[in-house]
Amino acid sequence: MYCSNCGKEVNEMAAVCLNCGCKVERVSDDKPSFWLAVLGFFVPVAGLVLYLVNDSKNPRKAKSAGKGALAGVITSVVLSIIFVVLYIFGIGFLIFSEFGNDTDVILAKHADVTMGEFVYVEENPLNSSLSVTVKNKSKGTKDFDITIEAVNEEGFRLGTDEVYVESLKSGQTAKLKAFEELTAGEAEDFRDADFEIIEIYMYDY
Repeated sequence: MYCSNCGKEVNEMAAVCLNCGCKVERVSDDKPSFWLAVLGFFVPVAGLVLYLVNDSKNPRKAKSAGKGALAGVITSVVLSIIFVVLYIFGIGFLIFSEFGNDTDVILAKHADVTMGEFVYVEENPLNSSLSVTVKNKSKGTKDFDITIEAVNEEGFRLGTDEVYVESLKSGQTAKLKAFEELTAGEAEDFRDADFEIIEIYMYDY
């Protein structure tokens, strides 16, 4: 290197120029590095190592590598969260029918639900129940979650019950029972009730 005052060559380790006595000013090559930032972004571990190695001697370079590493970690975390959310919703979309809880469409195209008479057991009203038959009339294996409402002659709701059938193959029929857990007084009221499906969910495999 050369003295900035007299131009004479000086030793790199010298503090002053031996020719003119002026203080030797060293030009530092420490400056922000785009490539260290890029490396740190794509390889955060390498960026962290470079930050620790250069922190004392080349703080600007170290800062570039550190910022790149931090940005890389944050980006990875955000992308991971987005991936998990998309994965969960994607699986949900695959499992959950394209018709979701569109009751009319499911009943028209996928499920044939037949409700029999409410069987009132006079000797033991607690054994009373409503028979429900569910047939999968679509292709593929399905689960059906059906909510049934009971209404008396005046139009007042007596109650609702939910029946669930799983892994019902195409063309297969399942026989279920609803409103099994009624008290003796409730069972008496249900004898002349009207029953209707108010909601049905379908899960597609």
